[in-house]
Amino acid sequence: MAASSNKRMKDLLTDEDISKVLDIEDESDVFCEESDDFWFDTSEEDSERDSDTSSVVHGSVPCEEVSDFSQTFVPHGAARPRFAFLGVSGVNVDFDDETSVLECFQKFIDEDMWQLFAEQTNIYANQFLAANPNLKPRSRARSWVDTNPTEMKTLIGLLILQGIVQKPENGMYFSKRESIVTPYFSQIMTEKRFHLLLKFLHFADNSKFDPDQHHKKLYKIQPILDHLNSKFSSVYTPEQNICVDESLLLWRGRLGWIQYIPSKRSRFGVKIYKLCESSTGYVWNFIVYTGKDTIYGQRHPGEQTSSRIVLEVAHDLLDKGYCLYLDNWYTSPKLVDTLCTRKTDVVGTMRTNRKEFPDFVKRARLKKGETVAAFHKKQMIMKWKDKRDVVLVSTFHDDSMENVTARQGVIQKPSVIFDYNKNMGGSRQE
Repeated sequence: MAASSNKRMKDLLTDEDISKVLDIEDESDVFCEESDDFWFDTSEEDSERDSDTSSVVHGSVPCEEVSDFSQTFVPHGAARPRFAFLGVSGVNVDFDDETSVLECFQKFIDEDMWQLFAEQTNIYANQFLAANPNLKPRSRARSWVDTNPTEMKTLIGLLILQGIVQKPENGMYFSKRESIVTPYFSQIMTEKRFHLLLKFLHFADNSKFDPDQHHKKLYKIQPILDHLNSKFSSVYTPEQNICVDESLLLWRGRLGWIQYIPSKRSRFGVKIYKLCESSTGYVWNFIVYTGKDTIYGQRHPGEQTSSRIVLEVAHDLLDKGYCLYLDNWYTSPKLVDTLCTRKTDVVGTMRTNRKEFPDFVKRARLKKGETVAAFHKKQMIMKWKDKRDVVLVSTFHDDSMENVTARQGVIQKPSVIFDYNKNMGGSRQE
């Protein structure tokens, strides 16, 4: 029955109609081999893959749906020069070979941060005591005495030590049983004071929360995030090659915006968009993802989400000749063109369903090892057939190939792939 139905359908369609249907179905199966990250979250915003794709009538693609920008690509071009690098990379604080790990830590968590910890903890403790005047006579909170930055350092130090000497309960660190005793904790702080500090530990004043001005999900740790972002970008200036990607901070507790990314080491956790130096993995800027209400900054409100992330985390490095390495969730012809106007080079992978993507590259049917390229100003988009179609974009590479020795012998790969693989790994040094 199915066979006869298919035969009748073929009789109703012309050869041209069938070829158009096959074109569209083939394109829906094309994914970039260079990026296999994905995540599951019902509250996730639609990426540009969805928002950039026009509704397509099955079996036809009207010419007027292809933007004028995509028609400006030509099939021939050459290597273009990179933008001149105007940045001054390196450490911006006093560091030498004698600098200890503790001194390095103090460059990021300085005295202002410890003072904040102490002040906000004291504020919350006094607010709690004022709001609960009828505490039980033997309540631990009745013995509260204001803390100070030195005691905050001691508390955080003990918490770090707990990550090294692991026990199932906090009370066991202060136990006097010979089989599990760790006398160092009791020598540094009493168990009662330790738990009291943990109870009142705070970083932001709850009474000053304004839902119209503050981010509800991150308000209590926002001072720490802002401080770290400021320190990361001021202590060190990255080299010319930088990359933007997402990272996953392991967390398996209860949280409304936990992400699942099976290709990451943590698999479950809090997703962070970050800009890193390609050679070292140094995190220079980051944005914490919290679902649909994620704050992406105020500088580029009109851009698509993925483009907005790139422009926001790289904002202070634009117009200095940096080179951004991006995977196919972020890239689009429009974003690459925008970055070029800000004297920033781009190398990455790209999805074929982006707006302004050159039509003749999208529709090209290649055999293994073949390539097709399109050029527009400084931008080159190249499709190369390996096991599947791999689409690459670069603002300074051409479509030249390089020999590489593989199991099956010497094969050729686009030169842009070697550069991409070398410099995209910075954000993945987890």
